[in-house]
Formats: sequence, C-alpha cells, structure tokens
Amino acid sequence: MAEFKGVKLKLDYRMTNAEGQEVCEAHSEHCFLDRNGMPVRLAKKYPDFYRTLTELAAGEGG
Repeated sequence: MAEFKGVKLKLDYRMTNAEGQEVCEAHSEHCFLDRNGMPVRLAKKYPDFYRTLTELAAGEGG
C-alpha cells in the first residue's frame, strides 16, 4: 500500500520471476463508491475496514 487518506487508496506493485528478478512495476489508485457511483466515507459507513486500511497505511498492519 502506497497511501490511504480516507477516500483514495493507492497501491504499488512489483512483480518478480522465479529467480527473484523484477519483471514489472505498476501503480493503481482506487476510490470506494456506493451503488449510485457516489464516494463512500469509509470512516463513517465501514469504520472497521477504514481502521484496518489506516493501520496498514501506517505500517501497523503486521
């Protein structure tokens, strides 16, 4: 996880082959929407999920 600020989740990926050599890097950004396509405030609607993402972003997720 590269960053999480409550609305947008940014992920960085690094893929390696069987020998451990890097073969690909990628980055994606995601937001959470309801069924109507409107942004969801995770902290309010899904507080446990929000807390988990926040802890992972801070490096506390194990």
